[in-house]
Amino acid sequence: MRVLYDDDALYFGVFAHDMEPSNIIVSDLKKDYNTGSSDGFRIVLDTFHDERNGYQFATNPAARNGTRRCRTKGARTTRTGTASGT
Repeated sequence: MRVLYDDDALYFGVFAHDMEPSNIIVSDLKKDYNTGSSDGFRIVLDTFHDERNGYQFATNPAARNGTRRCRTKGARTTRTGTASGT
């Protein structure tokens, strides 16, 4: 993984290779897919540096992308937002 940045954006580059591509799991192609039920790649940014709030960016092998805002209330984590396809 490579992380680059400029004055306007963060850039993440990932090369993901599976030695057994027939075992890759894509359980859903819906717009609001469950990122925890299939193979994929997720990045969580703790933008407030408080270990309680952040943003999750995800993609799966079917090129479905998801963005979510993560919040922790006490010991419980909630996620708000929707996933979107490309």
